Amino acid sequence: MTDQPQQFGNTGEYVDKAKDYAQQNPDQARSFIDKIEDFVDEKTGGKYSAQIDQAGDWVEGQLGLPNNTNNPLPTDPGHGPVDPEPPTDPEAPPTA
Repeated sequence: MTDQPQQFGNTGEYVDKAKDYAQQNPDQARSFIDKIEDFVDEKTGGKYSAQIDQAGDWVEGQLGLPNNTNNPLPTDPGHGPVDPEPPTDPEAPPTA
């Protein structure tokens, strides 16, 4: 058996470096994410634009960048956006 270097042995380190870079350079990080979104959108003929935008927003969130849209992200990628619960009035009587 030969010793082969691990290609993806310490991915956590790369993720941490990406997060650090993105947080120190948020405009550049967003620009890079936007370019990737545009590239994928072009390659898929615009068929998956909404999903590509959601994925870009998810990546921004994972990198610690504030979400630059007003759309909530789904908690489960297999489902659509999550509707927030309506606000409750603390002085309103409970409903049955």
